[in-house]
Amino acid sequence: MYPFSKFIKYYLSLSDSWIVQPDHIENVVFDTKQNIYVIQPDGYTNPSELRRGYYNFDNSEFEEKLTALGFKIYEGFRSNYPSTTSSNSSMFSMKHHYFNQVDERNTILNLNPVVKIFKNNGYKTHFFAEIPYLMANRPKISFDYTNIQMKDVSYLGRGFGEKHDLIAEVKPFLVNQQGKNFYFFERLLPGHVATYPDKSKTVASERQNYLNNLQVANTWLLELIEAIDRHDPNGLIIIVADHGGYVGWEYSLQSQSKTDDRDLLYSGFSALLAIKWNGEAPEIDRHLKTTVNLFRVLFSHFSGDETLLENLQEDSSINSLKIGTPTGVYKVLDEDGNVIFETP
Repeated sequence: MYPFSKFIKYYLSLSDSWIVQPDHIENVVFDTKQNIYVIQPDGYTNPSELRRGYYNFDNSEFEEKLTALGFKIYEGFRSNYPSTTSSNSSMFSMKHHYFNQVDERNTILNLNPVVKIFKNNGYKTHFFAEIPYLMANRPKISFDYTNIQMKDVSYLGRGFGEKHDLIAEVKPFLVNQQGKNFYFFERLLPGHVATYPDKSKTVASERQNYLNNLQVANTWLLELIEAIDRHDPNGLIIIVADHGGYVGWEYSLQSQSKTDDRDLLYSGFSALLAIKWNGEAPEIDRHLKTTVNLFRVLFSHFSGDETLLENLQEDSSINSLKIGTPTGVYKVLDEDGNVIFETP
Protein backbone atom coordinates (compact mmCIF):
# COMPACT_ATOMS: atom_id res chain seq x y z
CA MET A 1 0.00 0.00 0.00
CA TYR A 2 2.87 2.41 0.71
CA PRO A 3 4.23 2.46 -2.88
CA PHE A 4 0.66 2.75 -4.18
CA SER A 5 -0.06 5.69 -1.87
CA LYS A 6 3.11 7.42 -3.10
CA PHE A 7 1.91 6.96 -6.67
CA ILE A 8 -1.51 8.42 -5.84
CA LYS A 9 0.12 11.39 -4.12
CA TYR A 10 2.32 12.00 -7.16
CA TYR A 11 -0.60 11.66 -9.57
CA LEU A 12 -2.69 14.15 -7.62
CA SER A 13 0.20 16.64 -7.65
CA LEU A 14 0.39 16.73 -11.46
CA SER A 15 -0.39 20.07 -13.06
CA ASP A 16 -0.55 21.55 -16.54
CA SER A 17 0.00 25.14 -15.38
CA TRP A 18 3.64 25.02 -16.52
CA ILE A 19 2.51 24.65 -20.15
CA VAL A 20 0.92 28.13 -20.27
CA GLN A 21 2.66 30.14 -22.98
CA PRO A 22 4.16 33.59 -22.25
CA ASP A 23 2.83 35.20 -25.43
CA HIS A 24 0.27 34.93 -28.24
CA ILE A 25 1.84 31.89 -29.95
CA GLU A 26 -1.29 29.72 -29.58
CA ASN A 27 -3.14 32.22 -31.79
CA VAL A 28 -0.44 32.52 -34.45
CA VAL A 29 -1.58 32.34 -38.09
CA PHE A 30 0.56 30.46 -40.62
CA ASP A 31 1.39 31.68 -44.10
CA THR A 32 2.56 28.22 -45.21
CA LYS A 33 0.30 25.65 -46.86
CA GLN A 34 2.85 22.85 -46.74
CA ASN A 35 2.23 19.49 -45.16
CA ILE A 36 4.56 19.02 -42.19
CA TYR A 37 6.21 15.67 -41.42
CA VAL A 38 8.10 15.25 -38.14
CA ILE A 39 9.98 11.95 -37.96
CA GLN A 40 11.50 10.88 -34.66
CA PRO A 41 14.07 8.07 -34.63
CA ASP A 42 14.54 7.36 -30.92
CA GLY A 43 18.06 7.85 -29.59
CA TYR A 44 19.62 8.98 -32.89
CA THR A 45 22.81 10.82 -31.93
CA ASN A 46 23.87 13.97 -33.80
CA PRO A 47 26.64 13.53 -36.43
CA SER A 48 28.85 15.88 -34.39
CA GLU A 49 29.10 13.15 -31.73
CA LEU A 50 28.80 10.05 -33.89
CA ARG A 51 32.16 10.76 -35.48
CA ARG A 52 34.00 11.26 -32.18
CA GLY A 53 34.06 10.34 -28.50
CA TYR A 54 32.61 7.00 -27.45
CA TYR A 55 30.90 6.47 -30.84
CA ASN A 56 33.86 7.02 -33.19
CA PHE A 57 31.68 6.00 -36.14
CA ASP A 58 31.65 7.13 -39.76
CA ASN A 59 28.02 7.78 -40.74
CA SER A 60 28.93 10.03 -43.65
CA GLU A 61 27.28 7.84 -46.30
CA PHE A 62 23.86 8.40 -44.71
CA GLU A 63 24.55 12.08 -44.07
CA GLU A 64 25.52 12.59 -47.71
CA LYS A 65 22.29 10.92 -48.84
CA LEU A 66 20.27 13.27 -46.63
CA THR A 67 22.12 16.26 -48.03
CA ALA A 68 21.51 15.05 -51.60
CA LEU A 69 17.78 14.81 -50.79
CA GLY A 70 17.78 18.47 -49.78
CA PHE A 71 18.16 18.19 -46.02
CA LYS A 72 20.15 20.58 -43.88
CA ILE A 73 21.80 18.77 -40.96
CA TYR A 74 22.19 20.80 -37.77
CA GLU A 75 25.55 20.00 -36.21
CA GLY A 76 25.71 20.10 -32.43
CA PHE A 77 21.94 19.93 -31.90
CA ARG A 78 20.90 18.26 -28.64
CA SER A 79 17.96 17.46 -26.40
CA ASN A 80 17.08 19.24 -23.17
CA TYR A 81 16.01 16.08 -21.35
CA PRO A 82 17.33 12.51 -21.19
CA SER A 83 14.37 10.29 -22.12
CA THR A 84 11.69 9.95 -24.80
CA THR A 85 8.86 11.15 -22.57
CA SER A 86 10.73 13.91 -20.74
CA SER A 87 12.20 15.26 -23.98
CA ASN A 88 9.01 15.12 -26.04
CA SER A 89 6.81 16.63 -23.34
CA SER A 90 9.15 19.62 -23.33
CA MET A 91 9.37 19.76 -27.13
CA PHE A 92 5.59 19.67 -27.66
CA SER A 93 4.94 22.19 -24.90
CA MET A 94 7.80 24.49 -26.05
CA LYS A 95 8.62 24.93 -22.36
CA HIS A 96 10.97 23.54 -19.71
CA HIS A 97 9.27 21.39 -17.08
CA TYR A 98 12.31 20.50 -14.94
CA PHE A 99 10.62 17.17 -14.13
CA ASN A 100 8.19 19.08 -11.91
CA GLN A 101 4.51 18.01 -11.74
CA VAL A 102 4.44 16.95 -15.37
CA ASP A 103 2.29 14.16 -16.84
CA GLU A 104 4.67 13.51 -19.72
CA ARG A 105 2.62 11.20 -21.93
CA ASN A 106 -0.55 13.25 -21.50
CA THR A 107 1.42 16.36 -22.44
CA ILE A 108 2.72 14.74 -25.62
CA LEU A 109 -0.55 13.30 -26.89
CA ASN A 110 -3.13 15.61 -25.38
CA LEU A 111 -2.25 18.75 -23.42
CA ASN A 112 0.20 20.47 -25.73
CA PRO A 113 0.01 23.76 -27.63
CA VAL A 114 1.72 22.42 -30.76
CA VAL A 115 -1.15 20.19 -31.84
CA LYS A 116 -3.61 22.94 -30.87
CA ILE A 117 -1.74 25.47 -33.03
CA PHE A 118 -1.72 23.14 -36.04
CA LYS A 119 -5.46 22.54 -35.63
CA ASN A 120 -6.14 26.27 -35.31
CA ASN A 121 -4.43 26.67 -38.68
CA GLY A 122 -6.63 24.10 -40.39
CA TYR A 123 -4.25 21.14 -40.20
CA LYS A 124 -5.39 17.57 -39.67
CA THR A 125 -3.01 15.98 -37.15
CA HIS A 126 -1.69 12.40 -37.32
CA PHE A 127 0.33 10.33 -34.85
CA PHE A 128 2.01 7.18 -36.19
CA ALA A 129 3.86 4.98 -33.67
CA GLU A 130 5.65 1.68 -34.09
CA ILE A 131 4.53 0.53 -30.63
CA PRO A 132 2.13 2.05 -28.04
CA TYR A 133 4.97 3.24 -25.79
CA LEU A 134 3.69 6.82 -25.56
CA MET A 135 0.16 5.51 -24.97
CA ALA A 136 1.07 3.12 -22.16
CA ASN A 137 -0.77 5.07 -19.45
CA ARG A 138 -3.78 5.50 -21.75
CA PRO A 139 -3.70 9.33 -22.01
CA LYS A 140 -6.35 11.36 -23.75
CA ILE A 141 -5.54 11.88 -27.42
CA SER A 142 -5.80 15.27 -29.14
CA PHE A 143 -4.40 14.10 -32.48
CA ASP A 144 -7.12 13.64 -35.09
CA TYR A 145 -5.74 10.22 -36.01
CA THR A 146 -3.53 7.59 -34.39
CA ASN A 147 -2.50 4.40 -36.15
CA ILE A 148 -2.77 2.53 -32.83
CA GLN A 149 -6.21 2.55 -31.26
CA MET A 150 -6.60 2.86 -27.49
CA LYS A 151 -8.71 -0.29 -27.39
CA ASP A 152 -5.60 -2.17 -28.48
CA VAL A 153 -3.39 -0.76 -25.69
CA SER A 154 -2.92 -3.13 -22.77
CA TYR A 155 -3.96 -1.93 -19.32
CA LEU A 156 -1.02 -3.74 -17.73
CA GLY A 157 1.72 -3.45 -20.38
CA ARG A 158 4.61 -1.00 -20.61
CA GLY A 159 3.87 -0.05 -24.20
CA PHE A 160 6.12 -2.60 -25.88
CA GLY A 161 3.36 -4.39 -27.75
CA GLU A 162 2.94 -5.55 -31.32
CA LYS A 163 5.05 -3.57 -33.78
CA HIS A 164 3.42 -1.62 -36.60
CA ASP A 165 4.87 -1.05 -40.07
CA LEU A 166 4.69 2.76 -40.19
CA ILE A 167 5.61 3.07 -43.85
CA ALA A 168 2.93 0.61 -44.97
CA GLU A 169 0.34 2.23 -42.70
CA VAL A 170 1.00 5.82 -43.80
CA LYS A 171 1.11 5.20 -47.56
CA PRO A 172 -2.72 5.27 -48.03
CA PHE A 173 -2.78 8.64 -46.24
CA LEU A 174 -0.05 10.02 -48.50
CA VAL A 175 -1.91 8.88 -51.61
CA ASN A 176 -5.30 10.24 -50.58
CA GLN A 177 -4.51 13.21 -48.33
CA GLN A 178 -6.32 16.49 -48.84
CA GLY A 179 -5.96 19.88 -47.22
CA LYS A 180 -3.12 20.56 -44.79
CA ASN A 181 -1.64 17.79 -42.67
CA PHE A 182 0.76 17.44 -39.75
CA TYR A 183 2.36 14.04 -39.10
CA PHE A 184 4.41 12.87 -36.13
CA PHE A 185 6.16 9.53 -36.60
CA GLU A 186 7.78 7.84 -33.60
CA ARG A 187 9.92 4.72 -33.78
CA LEU A 188 12.16 3.34 -31.02
CA LEU A 189 15.14 2.93 -33.32
CA PRO A 190 18.14 3.04 -33.10
CA GLY A 191 17.31 3.33 -29.40
CA HIS A 192 20.10 3.31 -26.85
CA VAL A 193 22.31 1.00 -24.81
CA ALA A 194 20.58 -1.36 -22.37
CA THR A 195 18.48 0.44 -19.77
CA TYR A 196 19.28 -1.75 -16.75
CA PRO A 197 22.59 -3.22 -15.51
CA ASP A 198 21.34 -6.82 -15.65
CA LYS A 199 20.55 -6.41 -19.35
CA SER A 200 23.89 -4.81 -20.26
CA LYS A 201 26.87 -6.75 -21.51
CA THR A 202 30.03 -4.70 -22.05
CA VAL A 203 30.45 -1.08 -23.13
CA ALA A 204 31.96 -2.35 -26.38
CA SER A 205 29.11 -4.77 -27.13
CA GLU A 206 26.47 -2.15 -26.28
CA ARG A 207 28.20 0.25 -28.68
CA GLN A 208 28.19 -2.34 -31.48
CA ASN A 209 24.54 -3.19 -30.91
CA TYR A 210 23.65 0.50 -31.09
CA LEU A 211 25.61 0.99 -34.33
CA ASN A 212 23.90 -2.07 -35.85
CA ASN A 213 20.53 -0.54 -35.00
CA LEU A 214 21.70 2.78 -36.42
CA GLN A 215 22.17 1.17 -39.82
CA VAL A 216 18.64 -0.23 -39.67
CA ALA A 217 17.36 3.22 -38.72
CA ASN A 218 19.19 4.76 -41.70
CA THR A 219 17.49 2.38 -44.12
CA TRP A 220 14.08 2.98 -42.58
CA LEU A 221 14.45 6.76 -42.61
CA LEU A 222 15.42 6.82 -46.27
CA GLU A 223 12.46 4.56 -47.17
CA LEU A 224 10.01 6.77 -45.30
CA ILE A 225 11.45 9.96 -46.81
CA GLU A 226 11.22 8.41 -50.27
CA ALA A 227 7.55 7.50 -49.69
CA ILE A 228 6.75 11.05 -48.57
CA ASP A 229 8.69 12.66 -51.42
CA ARG A 230 7.00 10.48 -54.01
CA HIS A 231 3.54 11.73 -53.08
CA ASP A 232 4.34 15.14 -51.60
CA PRO A 233 7.60 16.56 -52.99
CA ASN A 234 6.90 19.97 -51.46
CA GLY A 235 6.29 18.70 -47.94
CA LEU A 236 8.46 20.01 -45.10
CA ILE A 237 10.23 17.01 -43.54
CA ILE A 238 11.90 17.24 -40.13
CA ILE A 239 13.97 14.45 -38.60
CA VAL A 240 14.45 15.12 -34.89
CA ALA A 241 15.67 12.67 -32.27
CA ASP A 242 14.58 12.79 -28.65
CA HIS A 243 18.06 12.18 -27.15
CA GLY A 244 21.28 10.28 -27.87
CA GLY A 245 22.24 6.63 -27.71
CA TYR A 246 24.16 6.68 -24.39
CA VAL A 247 27.10 4.82 -25.93
CA GLY A 248 29.98 4.88 -23.43
CA TRP A 249 27.70 4.24 -20.47
CA GLU A 250 27.37 0.64 -19.30
CA TYR A 251 23.58 1.09 -19.21
CA SER A 252 21.41 4.15 -19.79
CA LEU A 253 20.12 4.60 -16.21
CA GLN A 254 23.75 4.91 -15.15
CA SER A 255 23.50 8.41 -16.65
CA GLN A 256 21.66 9.43 -13.46
CA SER A 257 25.16 9.66 -11.97
CA LYS A 258 26.95 12.97 -11.57
CA THR A 259 29.78 13.24 -14.10
CA ASP A 260 32.09 15.87 -15.56
CA ASP A 261 32.84 13.68 -18.59
CA ARG A 262 31.78 15.86 -21.50
CA ASP A 263 31.57 12.96 -23.98
CA LEU A 264 29.35 10.88 -21.69
CA LEU A 265 26.95 13.78 -21.22
CA TYR A 266 26.79 14.46 -24.94
CA SER A 267 26.32 10.76 -25.62
CA GLY A 268 22.98 11.05 -23.85
CA PHE A 269 21.85 14.51 -24.95
CA SER A 270 23.24 14.83 -28.50
CA ALA A 271 20.35 14.45 -30.97
CA LEU A 272 19.95 14.42 -34.75
CA LEU A 273 18.13 17.31 -36.40
CA ALA A 274 17.82 17.46 -40.18
CA ILE A 275 15.26 19.53 -42.10
CA LYS A 276 14.22 19.46 -45.76
CA TRP A 277 13.18 23.09 -46.24
CA ASN A 278 12.55 22.80 -50.00
CA GLY A 279 14.66 25.83 -50.71
CA GLU A 280 16.91 28.14 -48.78
CA ALA A 281 16.86 27.57 -45.05
CA PRO A 282 15.41 30.60 -43.22
CA GLU A 283 17.88 32.84 -41.44
CA ILE A 284 16.12 32.27 -38.10
CA ASP A 285 17.23 28.63 -38.15
CA ARG A 286 20.30 29.85 -36.24
CA HIS A 287 18.07 29.49 -33.16
CA LEU A 288 17.71 25.73 -33.67
CA LYS A 289 20.01 24.43 -30.94
CA THR A 290 17.85 22.22 -28.70
CA THR A 291 14.51 20.40 -28.91
CA VAL A 292 12.57 22.72 -26.60
CA ASN A 293 12.69 25.57 -29.14
CA LEU A 294 12.10 23.54 -32.31
CA PHE A 295 8.41 24.31 -32.78
CA ARG A 296 8.63 27.91 -31.58
CA VAL A 297 11.23 28.61 -34.29
CA LEU A 298 9.15 26.74 -36.87
CA PHE A 299 5.99 28.66 -35.97
CA SER A 300 7.87 31.94 -36.22
CA HIS A 301 8.99 30.89 -39.70
CA PHE A 302 5.53 29.69 -40.77
CA SER A 303 3.88 32.93 -39.66
CA GLY A 304 6.64 35.46 -40.32
CA ASP A 305 6.19 36.62 -36.72
CA GLU A 306 9.68 37.09 -35.28
CA THR A 307 8.31 38.42 -31.97
CA LEU A 308 7.77 34.76 -31.08
CA LEU A 309 11.55 34.44 -30.82
CA GLU A 310 11.54 36.81 -27.85
CA ASN A 311 10.35 33.94 -25.66
CA LEU A 312 12.75 31.19 -26.63
CA GLN A 313 13.56 28.84 -23.77
CA GLU A 314 17.06 28.40 -22.38
CA ASP A 315 19.06 25.87 -24.41
CA SER A 316 20.30 24.00 -21.35
CA SER A 317 20.23 20.21 -20.88
CA ILE A 318 18.74 18.95 -17.64
CA ASN A 319 18.85 15.62 -15.83
CA SER A 320 17.43 14.03 -12.70
CA LEU A 321 20.44 12.70 -10.78
CA LYS A 322 20.49 10.12 -7.99
CA ILE A 323 24.05 8.81 -7.82
CA GLY A 324 27.11 10.68 -6.53
CA THR A 325 25.08 13.74 -5.52
CA PRO A 326 21.98 14.53 -3.48
CA THR A 327 18.94 13.37 -5.45
CA GLY A 328 17.61 16.26 -7.48
CA VAL A 329 17.24 18.02 -10.83
CA TYR A 330 20.38 19.64 -12.24
CA LYS A 331 21.50 21.51 -15.33
CA VAL A 332 24.37 19.47 -16.75
CA LEU A 333 24.97 21.41 -19.99
CA ASP A 334 24.47 25.17 -20.24
CA GLU A 335 23.06 27.24 -23.13
CA ASP A 336 26.35 27.05 -24.98
CA GLY A 337 26.79 23.33 -24.39
CA ASN A 338 29.41 23.66 -21.65
CA VAL A 339 29.50 21.13 -18.82
CA ILE A 340 27.99 22.62 -15.66
CA PHE A 341 26.43 21.37 -12.46
CA GLU A 342 23.78 23.57 -10.92
CA THR A 343 20.12 23.55 -9.96
CA PRO A 344 17.69 25.20 -12.42
